[in-house]
Amino acid sequence: MFNFTDTSTDDDDPYNSYRFQVEIDGIIVGGFTEVSGLRVETNVVEYREGGVNDFTHKFPDHIRGSNVVLRRGLTDYTEFFTWMIESTTTKRADVQQDVMVTLLDKLGQEVWAWEFIDAYPVRWEGPQLRSDGGGVSIEMVEITYERLETLTYSR
Repeated sequence: MFNFTDTSTDDDDPYNSYRFQVEIDGIIVGGFTEVSGLRVETNVVEYREGGVNDFTHKFPDHIRGSNVVLRRGLTDYTEFFTWMIESTTTKRADVQQDVMVTLLDKLGQEVWAWEFIDAYPVRWEGPQLRSDGGGVSIEMVEITYERLETLTYSR
């Protein structure tokens, strides 16, 4: 059974969600305004036992991660669009890259990281162009991956 222990200290403080960096194959490709989809779920298999009508057995099946969405201001950096096109015309193993999202504390030190192993894009979306808007043009790339690893950094 999993054992929860109180490891909190007086220094514990929730981390701000706006302090992060994104690396693709070890290269920081910063300037992102949003990273979403950091989610893992366990599928559940239900089994109804014959003659037992007051409950259903539930067993864990396999873990599944959702796609991750990266958003940033549109620049002359075209590698995301190129990566998307290559992922549809090239062998998957040739376009897979490792993507790491690192959360930073208020001093800029790394505290948490999520590494998406063998990731590749499944969707790219350009900016919404509107003549009455004054906002920043945003591009979006959605990636899928084969494996997720988390890292915590000691403080």
